[in-house]
Amino acid sequence: MKLLEDIFKQDGTLSKNLSTYEFRPEQLEMANEVFDAMLDKEHLVVEAGTGIGKSFGYLIPAILSIDKTNDPIVISTNTINLQEQLINKDLPFIRRFLGIPFIYKLGKGRNNFISIRRMQIALEKHTTLFEDAEQFHELSEIYQWSKVTKDGSKSSLVTRPSPAVWSEVQSDKDNCLGKRCPFYSKCFYFQSRLALQKANIIVVNHALLFTDLQLKPMNKGILPKYQKLVIDEAHKVEPVASEHFGITVSRRGFQILFSKILNPSKNKGFFANHEFRHAIEDLMIKMPEFLDEFYGDIFTYFNSQTKFNEKILRIRESGFVDTTALTHLRDLYDKLKEALAICQDDNEEVQINSFMESIVTLSQSLTFILFREGNEEYVYWIQLSGKSNHNITLNAAPIDIANQLNNLLFKNVNSVTLTSATLIINNTKNGFDYFNKRVGLQESRTLQAGSPFDYQKNVSIHIPLRIDAPNTDNYDSQMIECVRYYVHATQGGAFILFTSYSALQKAFLALQHEFKKAGYQIQCQGNNQSRSQMLDDFKESNNSVLFGTDSFWEGVDVQGEKLRNVIITKLPFSVPTHPVNQAKYELIENQGKNSFKELSLPQAVLKFKQGFGRLIRSKEDKGIVCILDTRIINKFYGMQFLSAIPKCEIIRDEILYN
Repeated sequence: MKLLEDIFKQDGTLSKNLSTYEFRPEQLEMANEVFDAMLDKEHLVVEAGTGIGKSFGYLIPAILSIDKTNDPIVISTNTINLQEQLINKDLPFIRRFLGIPFIYKLGKGRNNFISIRRMQIALEKHTTLFEDAEQFHELSEIYQWSKVTKDGSKSSLVTRPSPAVWSEVQSDKDNCLGKRCPFYSKCFYFQSRLALQKANIIVVNHALLFTDLQLKPMNKGILPKYQKLVIDEAHKVEPVASEHFGITVSRRGFQILFSKILNPSKNKGFFANHEFRHAIEDLMIKMPEFLDEFYGDIFTYFNSQTKFNEKILRIRESGFVDTTALTHLRDLYDKLKEALAICQDDNEEVQINSFMESIVTLSQSLTFILFREGNEEYVYWIQLSGKSNHNITLNAAPIDIANQLNNLLFKNVNSVTLTSATLIINNTKNGFDYFNKRVGLQESRTLQAGSPFDYQKNVSIHIPLRIDAPNTDNYDSQMIECVRYYVHATQGGAFILFTSYSALQKAFLALQHEFKKAGYQIQCQGNNQSRSQMLDDFKESNNSVLFGTDSFWEGVDVQGEKLRNVIITKLPFSVPTHPVNQAKYELIENQGKNSFKELSLPQAVLKFKQGFGRLIRSKEDKGIVCILDTRIINKFYGMQFLSAIPKCEIIRDEILYN
């Protein structure tokens, strides 16, 4: 398209408005593909190499494709950082230089907004709703903020509210009077819905996208009708959708609900000073005992099926515990129904209805898990967490979300563009097949838009030849020796990426004193620092060394010479210990296929690409990637890892071990 070429070319509109702009043919190619796919109502999958400028590569053609139907274009991301970049930086800039008066908005879930009506009720009934003076103080701060906020969104609060307090004042679909509410005309949530109706571009996160997709068939969608969608960070679609379409029932969830209804011992809850208290109090007194009994049975069953210190147990049978819990929930529902029958106040009526809806949801979820109503299409498990394993959750998740996504998304939206830096597992025409199959995309255009960076000039891959294979006796000690060698070789400036926390701890304990003595600034995951704080500290020094596991393999960006060495300690094959992963492997094997070839290897290749991608984040970056796993050159599948990344010089090092 000529207009796109005029925008992206070397002396085009972008270069005249952005001093740092450099023409990248790959970016223009992506923009043309996105525009054509939207125009032709087709789906498109784009692997956009690092540095291509993919956000402009889809935003500009999307904006140019806005038509007269007034349907918005939805952009979905997985991370808050990317959302903020699009809303605060990219979209304002594009609107300014394009001269097109389009409207863009950030879409948020309902629970992110304060309810003015519920805020007033919480102030009136704070003595029975909150545990202590600290929570009331927090409520007072939220109230003062609510009088001056422009959007009523939780994110604009100076301090993050506690869940206990925010849950009493947030907008809630089951606790809403709608147009009967005296504050309806001022409602922050409904104002945001109205603003979305007028927007041309709506930016959301994946969780909101999937929530909307589930509600749309029931005509309860959150987002306006749309037929063009861009999903950035698309490599997260399968795990986020699987979690979102799943079910969780926790002991803590029961406790919170029961406390909100009535906690007789503390004289707290909705019915604490209510005329109906006498009718419901006896039942609520018994609820803690019922919870102890029900979850005690689950805990006993868990211990009978597991070894010491295990936290997860897959459920393979129906009726593994007594289902009297459902009777208790039914009794509570009936009592609330009695209270509703004599209720003459709108606020009380909607609150009691909300409790009843919560009980219905809990009952349905429990029934689904206890009786395995999803049959073999779902996997079920028990999980322990918290101090002394007191928080017990029952869980269910779909094993394969492909059909759900195909039916909810790809069959209902004319054009879906999915993009990420890591989607293909090899550089052949079939490279996209793995991703497309996992997300249920049966037919699409594809584009591999390579990175504009010169990897052959700026990156060398180092592989120590003499290191023993992982899972052998000498591997850990030799791996630690290699880490020592390569960190000293670059005098720090290193990410050391591990596939398990135990391996990280071994290496950290063995090397921390030596590295500190050498003057390196050390950050170690698990030492009570957030990921963002670790990154900030890493960037403060030129000789930092970071020990990281899963979350540092992707989504972190350190440009310049501060990061010049990425050490991948082991090829990132996942161990199928989690029930969801086990079930996926079993499903493939039961279909007569090879689960290693179909799932384990592709997953590892994509994770490897993400880890490799941490090093080069700009044109000036250079450094080494060290792979401490000789399977990459000794095994038949090793070349799949190397062929999935840009071509680089490969150096085989001779390292002597003690």
